[in-house]
Amino acid sequence: MQGSNRHHPDAEVQADKAWSIEQHAIEPIPSADRHGAPVELFKMWIGANINYVVVMTGALVLAQGLSFWQALGAILVGNVLGCAVLGLTTIMGPRTGTSGIMTSRSAFGQLGSFLPKAVSLVSALSWFSINSVVATQALETLLKLAG
Repeated sequence: MQGSNRHHPDAEVQADKAWSIEQHAIEPIPSADRHGAPVELFKMWIGANINYVVVMTGALVLAQGLSFWQALGAILVGNVLGCAVLGLTTIMGPRTGTSGIMTSRSAFGQLGSFLPKAVSLVSALSWFSINSVVATQALETLLKLAG
């Protein structure tokens, strides 16, 4: 696409300026404001998933009696399946300029999009809960150590 910022991650997009107000809400993003590359998403997701909760979750499978290799296999299979599902749900996003959940409405109808929205909600609430519990327990331990 000539003249587009899509393949130039360093090009400044007016809608992305720091301290500005989001202009697009939930409507499709105009082609001129679309930019980025898969490597940028990789950096975001790897950063979001290298934290204490992920390490703790990985350690839990070992605590449940799996060997290191069984645990590693389970984690890899789970990630491949999860990434495959996520990848399939994101195909329409770049084409329409909206998120996969918003686009699923046009493909599956209002009622048909309920399942992806419900899964997303449960996932977000679950991770929030796990983060809250682990952080609270860590804070409690630190406060006990401090007296």
